[in-house]
Amino acid sequence: MVRDTRFALERWADEDAASRTGRPVLATALAKAALGVLGGANVAAGAPTLLFHGHGVTDRVAALLVEPNRRTRPAWVLVAISFAAALAFAWAAHDTERFFEAARVWSHR
Repeated sequence: MVRDTRFALERWADEDAASRTGRPVLATALAKAALGVLGGANVAAGAPTLLFHGHGVTDRVAALLVEPNRRTRPAWVLVAISFAAALAFAWAAHDTERFFEAARVWSHR
């Protein structure tokens, strides 16, 4: 779960950066940085690396090279409408129960 959360956060950061720089530019920079770190070109002995190999760089670059899915907004609208409809149904059911309870009390007078 920690690895998946870390990957999701990295992808979120990638998308945020891509909105400012452009998807192909960011994908190229990310790939070059990963190749440089993994190749040990600029890494001194004992220097901390960014652990690009542990962050799914190939998957991140591949995701940046395809167009983002723009259908998520209608899905969230559908979820919101469904939630509102469920709340309205629950409220109506509660009011209907109160109506029949009042009718029962009135009929026993």
